[in-house]
Amino acid sequence: MSNFLTELADMFPSWDAEALRAVHEANRGDQEKTITQLLAWTAEDAPGPQQPAAAFPVVCPPGAGPGTQLLVHAPTTGQQMTVVVPNGIGPGLQFLVALPPQFARATPAPQPPAPPQIHDAAPVVLERAFYDDIMAKRITDKMAPKATGALLKATAKFKQLARKARAEVARRPHVRRLPSSQDGQVIRDATREDKIAAGKALLGQRLAFLALRMVEMEDDGNCQFRALSHELYGSQDHHLRVRAGAVAYLRAHEADFAPFVGTAADWANYLGRMAKSREWGDELTLQAACGAFAVDVHVISTETEHFHLEYACPVPSAATPRKLFLSYISPIHYNVVVPNK
Repeated sequence: MSNFLTELADMFPSWDAEALRAVHEANRGDQEKTITQLLAWTAEDAPGPQQPAAAFPVVCPPGAGPGTQLLVHAPTTGQQMTVVVPNGIGPGLQFLVALPPQFARATPAPQPPAPPQIHDAAPVVLERAFYDDIMAKRITDKMAPKATGALLKATAKFKQLARKARAEVARRPHVRRLPSSQDGQVIRDATREDKIAAGKALLGQRLAFLALRMVEMEDDGNCQFRALSHELYGSQDHHLRVRAGAVAYLRAHEADFAPFVGTAADWANYLGRMAKSREWGDELTLQAACGAFAVDVHVISTETEHFHLEYACPVPSAATPRKLFLSYISPIHYNVVVPNK
């Protein structure tokens, strides 16, 4: 038993070692969260020194992700209890939930546990067909889009850019004087902040030509999904739901996407990473979001060539797909674009 689990055993003598370990694992090793949850459950059960039952597995449902509240049924009593999907868990992945003492019972309930349900209310997708048509016409009339059907070439390029950006963020070199640049030239000897500033300036010129402006998304590794959430629901706060939907679509369409990632092991690792909050989205997650939410996505970027990309909805439908409008400061950050006021 680890030192922390030994300390937990001393702090919570009414809990057995297996249950303490399950609570610790369900909280992804976060000691503070583990203690907080044990304190809450122990307080609720103060009158009775019952031993808690063993933990039970829960499978994260489609559309859920880290932080989502789920209603599940305790396998011992059949009672409903609320659990929170831990970090690093996405649709289709399993995590352990420890039973608090009040749900423990020697004889399991006869009925099988119900599948988990998403507890928080689903956001409402914006209805704005007229706006979408006007925006798409304004952009395509002045900047012919580059279709993204050739996924293999585009994916390789985005992965290369993402690797370079991560290396730049990790290095965090000292600020140097910016050399002059022209239309999308990569400024090699700059910090990440300098690159964002240079990208914004270039993007600002292109958006001014289109009479558009940027709406900033939070810079926390979720920017692609925040931008999609903002365009879908009018708020970037639903980015985890968008990420979960995109990953679920990738998982359901493995034959279409896995060849661009590599081996079966590479694909499994890729899905696991993309299900985690703060993992940078890429070309594949953007295309998957088009299928998951039945949308077309227009992206204005800082690339020298093909800086207007259009990702088409692959889902056949009689209805006209929603259109989303993003900007991309390559290879670092996504925002939303809207008309000038």
